[in-house]
Amino acid sequence: MVRKSYPDGTFDFADMVQGNYYFVDKTRMIADLCEARNQVFLYTRPRRFGKSTNLSMLDHFFNMKYKGRGNPFEGLAVESCRGCDEHRNAYPVIRMNFGTLCGDSPEAFNESLVQLIVGVCQSLDYLSDNLDGNDKLRTFLEKGYSGALSVSETRSFIPVLCGLIYERTGRKTVILVDEYDHCVQDIRSRERLDSIVDVMNPFLEQTFKFNGYMHFGVIVGITTLVKAGMLSSLNNLVVCDILNTEGDEFFGFTEGEVKRLLEDTDSDDEAVLSEIREWYDGYRFGNADVYNPYSVILYLKSRNQKRDPDPARKYWEGTTAGGISEDLLGGLDVIPMMQLKSLVDGDESSSESRITSNIVYPDLISEHVDPALVYSYLAMCGYLRVERIGRDPATEDALCKVSMVNREITPAFRILVSKSVEREKNVRMELARHLVSADPNEIRDDIRFILAGIRMDRRWSEDSRAAHDLYKNAITSALRVSLMPATEEVPKGLGTVDIFVPPSSKRPAVAIEIKTSGTKDPMALADEALMQMIDKGYTTEPLDGGVVWIALGIRVKEVCVRTENGYSD
Repeated sequence: MVRKSYPDGTFDFADMVQGNYYFVDKTRMIADLCEARNQVFLYTRPRRFGKSTNLSMLDHFFNMKYKGRGNPFEGLAVESCRGCDEHRNAYPVIRMNFGTLCGDSPEAFNESLVQLIVGVCQSLDYLSDNLDGNDKLRTFLEKGYSGALSVSETRSFIPVLCGLIYERTGRKTVILVDEYDHCVQDIRSRERLDSIVDVMNPFLEQTFKFNGYMHFGVIVGITTLVKAGMLSSLNNLVVCDILNTEGDEFFGFTEGEVKRLLEDTDSDDEAVLSEIREWYDGYRFGNADVYNPYSVILYLKSRNQKRDPDPARKYWEGTTAGGISEDLLGGLDVIPMMQLKSLVDGDESSSESRITSNIVYPDLISEHVDPALVYSYLAMCGYLRVERIGRDPATEDALCKVSMVNREITPAFRILVSKSVEREKNVRMELARHLVSADPNEIRDDIRFILAGIRMDRRWSEDSRAAHDLYKNAITSALRVSLMPATEEVPKGLGTVDIFVPPSSKRPAVAIEIKTSGTKDPMALADEALMQMIDKGYTTEPLDGGVVWIALGIRVKEVCVRTENGYSD
């Protein structure tokens, strides 16, 4: 048996199938796209799941540039597709990699977009080889080569180019975009994100929506940035994310494909398959259970070529495979954080959460973060397995069963969650000390941290006690974590105080009254809370060791604290 090579670092489709590499056939994707007309398909998957290779495959199949240069599709699944052959090498193709765009500043981003267009023009050299110097297409391409483009010319460059290509060839253009969301994935600032979206939205709109000379488009990335505005105006967009069944087997390896790969690599052993399944299976895309292709290939390479006795290890971690940070989990409230900890520790096999793909990083680390956004981002990046079980009636988002993916992902994720849990614990331990000292600014900062991950119900209104009870429960839970035996609705004086901590031998009692509103000023609310404490006698009831009173005013998540030491700033 002639041993083949493993395609580690090889992304070009033709090189892979003609270069004696082991190959998993995904050409059924081509058959689906041969039916497309004027549509744009967005495929979102974690990094290292074959998106770039599939775009290269589409390029080699549809691009007229490759006509007469051999047939890399010989013997592959697409050859059995009736009607596909008429589309083979029949279209001009524009292929762009947005991973080259620089988001460091608006100026740098605009310059990198111009350079992207320069690269597009260079890839179309074959169209201008036989054109004279006065031809409109050649003149336009030369302008693109020069990079001397204004902002408006940059925005409309691709549709104008497609129109000139159509005049020359009689064919509409296939447009392929790789890593479309790369430039915004790790942006922490809403202002920087908005500055990039202000450029990208009209560019994408012109390229895909107002382009009568596009045959179809394919965009790949990690998340769906409709909410951010980058794709919001595309009414011809077909979203194929990890929850969608369309194209669910196009990226990553199915179990059947892994078994055939093991046969091809002379590794057809049940023990090997079992180990690969434990380490690299567990992803769920639509209705398909999927293995991480990058890790499977490196496992086999390590096992078969290096004769490594222990090839099962973490390969995906440490690549560009979707980094996550402590900031991402830092805003979670204690309840979703402990749910996440139960998953990674194996105490619970799964939990339930809303999942949406319309997320951007600034939403995840904002003061008002929704825990469902964090779960969603982790799933899109490949750190959590999600399986649709229904639909959330309030938001229309998917309601999913969430669980850990596999043995490769869990250890690094456990470390991150443990650090965040420790951070939560430290804040809550500090809260106990700050309450006793009655420092209004320190207490305010602690309360803000505790409330940061709470999701506000859309139906919340000023005359509802829902928000008040939510805040009260969260603060009580935090006090109990900090070893202060807090109790809610405790009879004191002429009424009941919201939260009460009895005295101990080392500290006085603590009484906390909370006033909430969606409209009133937090300072005025804190004053109302204090007046109730005084009128009802919460702070004057005889207690050994005295009582520290805390008046809280909260408007949505703005917090004002009043103590005997004054107001928070």
